[in-house]
Amino acid sequence: MFLISTKFRFKQPVKQLEPSTMYVCICNNVTERDIEQAVRAGARSVDCLTRELGVSSCCGQCRCIADDVLNEALRAVIGRDHAFTSEFASAS
Repeated sequence: MFLISTKFRFKQPVKQLEPSTMYVCICNNVTERDIEQAVRAGARSVDCLTRELGVSSCCGQCRCIADDVLNEALRAVIGRDHAFTSEFASAS
């Protein structure tokens, strides 16, 4: 008789996900939302994400998709910041 362990060892605890959240880096349990939060906190490159979240620090298979998610998040943040700046400038 074989016993199958149901305990997996992840580097970080597994998170409860919302339906639209996708894992980007399985090795380090990093989601799109984590990358978006890192961008809002100042991350501007995949190297920054590697330092802060561990993205692409194990097998490296996620680097390309992490770069895509990073660029999408940067566009969203820059667009929002630009809209805020334009709004502020027109109010003065």
